[in-house]
Amino acid sequence: MVEIIRQAESMDVDKIISFLTDAKLNCDGIKEMIDYFVLSEDEEGNITAVLGIEPVQGIGVLRSLAIRSTVKEEGLVQLFQHVYNLAKSKKLPTLMLITNKEAFIPLLQFMGFERIANNAIPKELEYSTHVKQISGLDGVFFMKRAI
Repeated sequence: MVEIIRQAESMDVDKIISFLTDAKLNCDGIKEMIDYFVLSEDEEGNITAVLGIEPVQGIGVLRSLAIRSTVKEEGLVQLFQHVYNLAKSKKLPTLMLITNKEAFIPLLQFMGFERIANNAIPKELEYSTHVKQISGLDGVFFMKRAI
């Protein structure tokens, strides 16, 4: 299966919202931040993966990661690589992420993320609605990566 990974455009908003809704993920702000999203499509134009960045005070907070079960690890790594390039082009020197899925931590570490203590997150992230929503969940892990 051929996957095309690209930066999202305004014409992708409805498709991304539908994809994220199916994955039961928050869709707030997608339209306003569409140029901070990367998506993967199959040869028929169906979305197979989405990952976005919420810019907060010069830090990029990864959000809205949704992947179909058909996406292989190599495709996921390529998706993240596109997001790193996007962060670079948007002049975001640091990426942060929050997850409550401990099983993802080894993969994220493989992709260059380091786990940080919950009390070590940058103060700037207090302004992020996404961070506020997720940090209230049980068993949350914070990770960061320099770009």
